[in-house]
Amino acid sequence: LQCVSLIASLEIFKDVGMLKLRGKGQVLTGYMLMLYDKKLSGHVTAITPREPSRRGCQLSVTFDRAVKEMFEVLAASGVVCDMREPDVIRITPCPLYNSFKEVLTVVEILEACYSLSDEELRDLVSKAKASGEVLDLSKLKK
Repeated sequence: LQCVSLIASLEIFKDVGMLKLRGKGQVLTGYMLMLYDKKLSGHVTAITPREPSRRGCQLSVTFDRAVKEMFEVLAASGVVCDMREPDVIRITPCPLYNSFKEVLTVVEILEACYSLSDEELRDLVSKAKASGEVLDLSKLKK
């Protein structure tokens, strides 16, 4: 039974093709980098190489504020990413199933975080966890 899902997964990769996946991955990460530069300049720094040939789909970024709060807002908003102490969040727009709209949404969530204090972010995350609901982006905007 475990092999069934693996076989299905391999079929998808075969049908789509690794070159197409790699190409979309480069464009998605390039798009995310461009959005960081345009909307979060001075707040977010990508430490992953900018040259597409030197990176995969994962982008490692640092922030000019408490990374734990930023990570918790992303997680409470339904964004799958991970945090590495002391100050890095790794975000991977996957070319097989992530869209350009989802990449934009992640950046908009981060952008909205900068309109709130760390305390306000902690309060929003706490309320989302208590209710069991995904944090709504509109609740981040002042």
